[in-house]
Amino acid sequence: MAPRAATASNLSTGAKVAAVVFWGVGILLGFLIAPVADQPGNVWVLRVLAFLIWVGMGVALILREKRMTARGEALDRDSTPFDLWTIPHTWAGVVFGIWGMTFPFVAGLTILWEVFEWLVPGFGETESLGNRVVDVAVAWGAWLLVAGAVALITQTPMPWLLPSLESIIR
Repeated sequence: MAPRAATASNLSTGAKVAAVVFWGVGILLGFLIAPVADQPGNVWVLRVLAFLIWVGMGVALILREKRMTARGEALDRDSTPFDLWTIPHTWAGVVFGIWGMTFPFVAGLTILWEVFEWLVPGFGETESLGNRVVDVAVAWGAWLLVAGAVALITQTPMPWLLPSLESIIR
């Protein structure tokens, strides 16, 4: 298996499609369980802004790595528990919390993403176990803090297990 640094900018079309499908399905399912009915406009602005920041972080880091690879520089990720990719993994938890995602959804999506990264060449098959654990832990921690803050501020239940009554599927 080729090191991630060598394959990161040369992902197969299938790998790219698989990542888009993974996140497309994740976003769709997340939208179905998020509280959407009777949400004030400022909540929607905050949700969309947080999501766009998250996407922007990912795009910025991908472009950074493409530039590094083009210059022949080694990529500085995956071998230590914390790296620059820890930031968007943390922000994922922020987004999930702002959107009111349930903990089982957050846990499942973050773990499945790490499995995806491990299985699909070029995404993270050389990632250290410590890095995988930190990626999941920071997302869960950020979700806990943000979902908890949202629950306190809005005086609504913490989304531990079940989607909100304001969600599409409940």
